[in-house]
Amino acid sequence: MPRSLFSGTSGLNNHQTAMDVIANNIANINTTGYKASTAGFQDIVSQTVSAASAPTAALGGRNSKQIGLGMTVAGIGRDMTEGSTQTTDRPLDFAIHGEGYFAVKDGTKTYYTRNGNLSLDEAGNLVTANGMLVQGVLGSGTLSGAVGTLSNINIDGTQYSDYAIDTNGYVSATKRSDGTKVQLGRVVLGTFNNPAGLD
Repeated sequence: MPRSLFSGTSGLNNHQTAMDVIANNIANINTTGYKASTAGFQDIVSQTVSAASAPTAALGGRNSKQIGLGMTVAGIGRDMTEGSTQTTDRPLDFAIHGEGYFAVKDGTKTYYTRNGNLSLDEAGNLVTANGMLVQGVLGSGTLSGAVGTLSNINIDGTQYSDYAIDTNGYVSATKRSDGTKVQLGRVVLGTFNNPAGLD
């Protein structure tokens, strides 16, 4: 097959990948915490038809003759800049300013998300929209150690009322028995050296 067809085919295939990335960005325009992606391209190594030569006493030097073999997708990167925030009337909605991800658990697996659309399940656990348990430290302590030291944040509705989460992630509630305010725990954030490389 002629090289020109290979080059043209590589361009069509890889620009289709770029269109797929754009279509996915459009499909997720209203997805909370979504990070848009961008496709980057690079030239495929060229085929050398004739090598370069140094000048001689009788003949000047010549550059090599190279024919490009098309292009490929160099990578698909994520735009990790912070999105715009929206005010809601829900007391458990969060927005993360700056770096970080909520640590959430599904069984024994820990995942990370920037989706702060949180609520309480029937057992009083703080959960994501798809039911994953939001992790944090209990009481008024600070996090020390590995992710394994984290626990579920629980706001038992039979014991507490008027719960709130402040801008630093501290969860507080009012005891139904005597009306005193107590601190139940703190939602923590996980950070990564290369967040754009996360799956």
